[in-house]
Amino acid sequence: MTIKNIHIRVENRQKGYSFGFTLDQVNVNTINEKGEPEFLDRTLEENKMRDLHKKLLVQDISVYWKAIEDEGNFIGSLPLPDEQKKNFLKSTILRKGQPHKDYDPILSLSLESYLVLRNINNSIPKAYLFFFVLMWFDLGSIITVQAYKLVI
Repeated sequence: MTIKNIHIRVENRQKGYSFGFTLDQVNVNTINEKGEPEFLDRTLEENKMRDLHKKLLVQDISVYWKAIEDEGNFIGSLPLPDEQKKNFLKSTILRKGQPHKDYDPILSLSLESYLVLRNINNSIPKAYLFFFVLMWFDLGSIITVQAYKLVI
């Protein structure tokens, strides 16, 4: 299962700011012992005792805040068809290794997780969970002079 290209943005014209949430992708797969995607049919007798391996990949979740002085810079006020606005928002989703020119993320993270369900003697499976998280904060973009003025 894969979910891709999510961008939720809220603009407040009275206060002069926007904030949002972007997600490049979330992917959940059944994998084999080597980490390769594989369909495991548990109804087949030879697969009933095999360990079940799952992989969760959450790539590039970002939360951002941007102070906007010029009302013409709000996406909602641009004289563009909805399809062009949608394409613009899709293009601003933070992707791995790409700096962003339209906003500075406050928080960004990627996550990779592995779950192993070990089936021993047809008893209740034992679960083992492994996480790998890459996260970074940019506090400088939170506490800019413009953002401080908006909060006051």
